[in-house]
Amino acid sequence: KDILNAKGLNIFAVIDHQKNAKNIDMNMNESKVIIFGNPKVGTKFMNENMASGLDLPLKIIVYKDKDSKVKLAYRDGTWLKKEHGLSSNKLINKVSNALNNITNKAIK
Repeated sequence: KDILNAKGLNIFAVIDHQKNAKNIDMNMNESKVIIFGNPKVGTKFMNENMASGLDLPLKIIVYKDKDSKVKLAYRDGTWLKKEHGLSSNKLINKVSNALNNITNKAIK
């Protein structure tokens, strides 16, 4: 979250899957989804294809795998472009680069 805040991105929510599982007396490894974004970019995507709002704001999942190794996963700009038929390569590349930079910084 510190990395996202430092980049001036809005954090809209953090979903704690492990906590939710505990609330129903189930166990799972640590897993949190961080939902964040930049409304200026997201609005441009949604103006092109409103259905892209299903995958916006952006999300990163941070979790421990079965061997307790911390991992990160996300859908990048290329996925958004393909899934929603978006055309702005400049914005797609901006999103992909930002996600790559954020996650690379987080794992260091």
